[in-house]
Amino acid sequence: MEEDNPSQKLKENRYKKKRRETRLLLMNYEKIIELRNALEENKDISSRVTLEFYNSTFKKKTKNYLE
Repeated sequence: MEEDNPSQKLKENRYKKKRRETRLLLMNYEKIIELRNALEENKDISSRVTLEFYNSTFKKKTKNYLE
């Protein structure tokens, strides 16, 4: 039987982690767009607070992702 190469396993795990991070960033970005649209329809303060939270989270995660 063929043994798993540890460096190959590490590469696969990094790839899976990056894919997961990318998927989460896209979901977060979609939520921001959805909240912006809702905010345009009604000027509810809770929507604005939630949008600010998602914006700040998205900026932090994007910065960490790009490093």
